[in-house]
Amino acid sequence: MLATRSFDPATARREFRLAHTDVGAFVLWPRIVRAVRSRAPNLRLALRVLDQPSLGAALADGAVDMAIGSFPRLPATLIQRRLFDRHYVALVSREHRLAGQRLSLRRFAETPQLVVHGNSGVQDVISELLAAQQLQRQDLLELPSYLMVPPLLAQGEFLAVVPGQLAEVFNAHGTLAVLPLPFRLPPSTVRIYWHRRFNDDAGLQWLRGVLVEELAQGGRG
Repeated sequence: MLATRSFDPATARREFRLAHTDVGAFVLWPRIVRAVRSRAPNLRLALRVLDQPSLGAALADGAVDMAIGSFPRLPATLIQRRLFDRHYVALVSREHRLAGQRLSLRRFAETPQLVVHGNSGVQDVISELLAAQQLQRQDLLELPSYLMVPPLLAQGEFLAVVPGQLAEVFNAHGTLAVLPLPFRLPPSTVRIYWHRRFNDDAGLQWLRGVLVEELAQGGRG
């Protein structure tokens, strides 16, 4: 175990390394930067976007201090703290034929879709829900990141299932249409994760407190 050290945010000069998914970086990072810098102006923040298989080792050896996201397959040696539940919506171009309409299960399955296989496994759940109704999505374009979704939606053909917060950011200029899904998806829980070796580090304790205060109400502000 690492020894506890005193920490004064007003004067501390230190770097904190946080790992996010691309969704977390895009939606939550501005909030985190503002919250930390308003309390500790001399701190440095470093963002790391890591995949789930490498994240456990990075937390254990201190390459990153904390991870924020939905990582259900991280090892049990990590400590976690719940922040909020993330819900999903369907997103299409405002010019799409489904914009403003009620989305049925069959129309959902028949519509060409952008699919991002994130850490939460939501796409697998969708496929299972459709299979239970003898339906299957046929026309899929798989993407490595949600950040590729908006320019492809702008082409007018595709539908994408995305976290609700991300849909709000993508639709900031009103060029898209947000539709309720025609089925109930279990929410993915966003958590803070850290290794028990660093549980007593005073600076990281302070940072965890700031993150909980800032993000535990769904990351909204």
